Amino acid sequence: MRDEMKRHILMLAVVAAMLLSATVVSAGELARPGRFGLGGAMGWPGIGLSTNTFVSQGVSIQAAAYGFWSFNGFAVDVDCLFWLHTIVRHRAFDFTWYAGPGAAFAYWGGVGLGRYGGTRGGMLGGAIKGSAGLALQFKDAPVDLTWQLSPGVFVSQYGAGLWLTSMLASRFYF
Repeated sequence: MRDEMKRHILMLAVVAAMLLSATVVSAGELARPGRFGLGGAMGWPGIGLSTNTFVSQGVSIQAAAYGFWSFNGFAVDVDCLFWLHTIVRHRAFDFTWYAGPGAAFAYWGGVGLGRYGGTRGGMLGGAIKGSAGLALQFKDAPVDLTWQLSPGVFVSQYGAGLWLTSMLASRFYF
């Protein structure tokens, strides 16, 4: 557990160093096509990196790679997000929401799977999911803060089941 915590702290330090050394861009252009955001995410089931790239006005591709808190594994998520409506416009930020389809791929390795997967071996599977979230897009800095809920169906060699993740992410846009 200690080595895993050290890796997470190192990863967050590297992301922080990248953010501090980056050239600041206009936050009003955050959702402009071609804008790329990189940052961290944490929630259930883990902690990791998050990216978001706007491919057109109001549409972005989001990806996250994270390690699981307690299942000795990792997952990769990819979502196509439609930024639907700005709920609140303020001079300092926009509060908006988004939704869209996505997919996840996950691997659990050995430890603890006797209780959760019926075996001590690894489990590899994929999920088809939907995502919906809320976002604060700051105007004084090219940063967003998002909370997302993603329910779906996970399929592995052991059958199908519920896939549910919830992540809090913050990204700096280049």
